[in-house]
Amino acid sequence: MRAEKAPSPRPPGSDSAADARIEAWLRGRRRRVVLGIAVVALVLRGFCFLELVNSPFVSLHEWDQTDMNTFHRWAQTIAGGDVWSKTVRPPLHRWHREIAADYARIFPGRWAELCAEVGTEDPDAVARRLWERWCGGGRTYQGPLYPYLVALTYRLLGANVVWVFVWQMMLGVASTVLIYLLAQRLFGELAAVIAAGLGLLYGPLIFYEFVLLRVTLIVFAGLLIVFQLERACESRRVLPWVGLGLTLGVSVWLKVHFALMIVAALALLVVRFWKRKDRLGPVAAACVAGVVVGFSPVVVRNLAAGAPPLAIASNGPATFLISNAEDVQLPYWGMRHAARILGETDNALLPTAIATLKTHSSLTSYLALLGNRLAETWHWFEYYNNANFYYAQLHSPLLRSLPVSFGLIGPLAIVGLVLGLRRFGRRASLYCLVLANLAVVVFFFGFARFRLPLAAALLPFAGFAAARFVGLLLTRRWAAAGTVLIACGGLSLWTMSPLGKDWCLVRFADAEAGYRYHYYPLIRRALQRGDLAGAVRVSDESLRTQPTTIRALGPSRPARTRREVPLAALYATLHQRHAELLQQTGRTAEAEAHHRRSAELHQASGGLLYRGPD
Repeated sequence: MRAEKAPSPRPPGSDSAADARIEAWLRGRRRRVVLGIAVVALVLRGFCFLELVNSPFVSLHEWDQTDMNTFHRWAQTIAGGDVWSKTVRPPLHRWHREIAADYARIFPGRWAELCAEVGTEDPDAVARRLWERWCGGGRTYQGPLYPYLVALTYRLLGANVVWVFVWQMMLGVASTVLIYLLAQRLFGELAAVIAAGLGLLYGPLIFYEFVLLRVTLIVFAGLLIVFQLERACESRRVLPWVGLGLTLGVSVWLKVHFALMIVAALALLVVRFWKRKDRLGPVAAACVAGVVVGFSPVVVRNLAAGAPPLAIASNGPATFLISNAEDVQLPYWGMRHAARILGETDNALLPTAIATLKTHSSLTSYLALLGNRLAETWHWFEYYNNANFYYAQLHSPLLRSLPVSFGLIGPLAIVGLVLGLRRFGRRASLYCLVLANLAVVVFFFGFARFRLPLAAALLPFAGFAAARFVGLLLTRRWAAAGTVLIACGGLSLWTMSPLGKDWCLVRFADAEAGYRYHYYPLIRRALQRGDLAGAVRVSDESLRTQPTTIRALGPSRPARTRREVPLAALYATLHQRHAELLQQTGRTAEAEAHHRRSAELHQASGGLLYRGPD
């Protein structure tokens, strides 16, 4: 495909002279627009950094039930000298222990053999050995790229997650610019400005840059692949195809689902160069060579660790099982069949997948599960897992003030996806990224951190829909503009539907982890050095960031749901502890107020006690 020699007089998505004038005006200011987007993105992240750098989010990787903790410990091991990750073992979270306990009940003979093998009957030690059998053997539990990058950061700058947040912020800025560049290339200048604006004001896109998870890197990698693919198709050289292949190969050892983008890239390559067979062979060979080179470090690492050469994420079969079995309760997973199936298949991918599908009584049952998860994908709520966006909002006025939610992006994106079909061939690469990211959400989990790469891929389509609406208004095509408006409004009624009564924005696990791993250690250290005033300040901060749900509870408003009850118990204890600290400083009146508030919350919780760390 030849590179364009001159800009099109009527850009993608432009259907009128008015549209063309807007596009031309923006095109003439493109460099300033890109610079402005980058500067605003950086400034927003800078403010958020200042707000969160002293919050629980610099300590949540210490929470041993999270992937953040898994990545942190893995990176520490690598930085400590285990370059091949030979000593890294699968994590042992609560759900791993539950499956192991079920396994002991279902297969008592095998469990006894494991006890003998380990030399103890300690449940945790035996469970760890079981999961090593299923997911160990030199294989990495998840894609290894992210922990290696974190390890490199630790090695160069020290084992402080703040340094990881810094380069994740830079990737976030780059991703926002890529959203603009992709939308501009595929949909036009106005669509690009709107898409970038939505990205700038979408809080979760910033929030996950301050969590030790690979989400930000996945967002950046996906957008970069599409950008490189578009540039390669317009180039007459082979080198861009090598670069694309390298990015694809490296991305696979970030997360396995990028293998779908390899298939998509090769398919698009064939389609676009089908009539130029003299070019098809060289560019295909260049792309494949790049993939091989980009993926080769994984092969070297696996051979050094004694693992199968192509093994990447050994948790895949178990994850598919718990997210696709018939007992799945969306948005969470099902555990009823996990121990039995894993015991029968030893976590082998194909046998586990087949056994999982057989738990459904019919094909209709499984399709209903996928359909329900697909429907949930478009809901405004950021389903928490590991880290909670709404808990972060309590600590960041900036995140609270950003107005864009997925409830706005979703309807615009759906309309944009439909409108974009008119020139599907030109935009196929971005459609492929949407489908690849959608597959992760539909076939695995609908949590916010899995949906974020999908949201980023949808932003150009959302910008396109908004730009088309503006264009229709400018040309006074009222009927068409009304149709777009009604479609977006109708979809918004669906995406913005209220949460069920049992849900609350902040869960007990988030607030308790924030206290246990951040506030409590700071209070304890202050008391150890005799800084009572410092301990009071930290304790006061832990209460000033309490969820709005807690502020509403009291004698006339008891906790009503299973999620509110433990929250009330937690903050009853925190108010009590704060009162005791105030009493020691002689602030008797304030202490008495917190004693009363503790008693109110204790009553609201129905008498439930939270003892917490001593």
